[in-house]
Amino acid sequence: MTQLWLSPMSPECLLAILLNRGVNIMASCSQVGPTPYTGITYERFARCTYNFDIKLERDHLGKGGEDLAEWCERDKSYGFTGAMLHVFEPGPALAVMDRFDMEWQVGPGEDDTLPTHLDLWARTASRATWFSFPTGCRIIGLGNRGEFYADRVEKMKRLYPTVLVRGHNCDYLDRETLCHVAAHVDGVNVAPQLGVIQSSWYLTHALAHGLPIDDWVGACIADEKNRRRWSTRPWDVVHAVGHYHFDLIEWRASVENEVVKYLARYIQDLLRYVT
Repeated sequence: MTQLWLSPMSPECLLAILLNRGVNIMASCSQVGPTPYTGITYERFARCTYNFDIKLERDHLGKGGEDLAEWCERDKSYGFTGAMLHVFEPGPALAVMDRFDMEWQVGPGEDDTLPTHLDLWARTASRATWFSFPTGCRIIGLGNRGEFYADRVEKMKRLYPTVLVRGHNCDYLDRETLCHVAAHVDGVNVAPQLGVIQSSWYLTHALAHGLPIDDWVGACIADEKNRRRWSTRPWDVVHAVGHYHFDLIEWRASVENEVVKYLARYIQDLLRYVT
């Protein structure tokens, strides 16, 4: 069975994830933490996930230069059970893996690095539960799908049969491609696609009902940092970076239940494709 991780791109997304059994949560430091853009603080996250029997794991740990030990100590106190480490140098990663009893997913330093770092895998294999490969969409902008290297993934599985393989960022894939990826890996995660889907719903709903979106759209256009990261085309801006500015949608609270139900149905379809 292929395991599925989803990222809480918003509070509505977090609630939709929790409505579906068989889904794990993988949150980046900017999605759940002391000052997240989503508004999902540690305390709010702990309240929402209390008594749910799912994996709560940290994504992108080590990519932003944060103190690994500090984040691990804080994460464990709020119920996190594991983390995906971006490893630029094996030494610091091995030290924190030895110190904390967590389920470790190990990946190369950058999202778009191909799985050719044999030294990295060899040195961390005894401590890692998962190897994380960019087996899905290496996203620069919407529509840039990247490649799936099934032969390399199968090679790594033969070299390290005790370590599971997760496809990282399997976003924007059609059903056939997603099923193909899932057949070669033990788990996949989907993240930015959820933000795009929610942004699309808000935009469509606003246009259909004549609701104001000037502040939201304006913030998306002005967000040069995230525009450079996620969107290379002007017409993608609201879809690609809208989730960073949901708090500027003044009528958002009035449609929360509709959005949660919409996202929950999408997640149910996604589960059918990958599990």
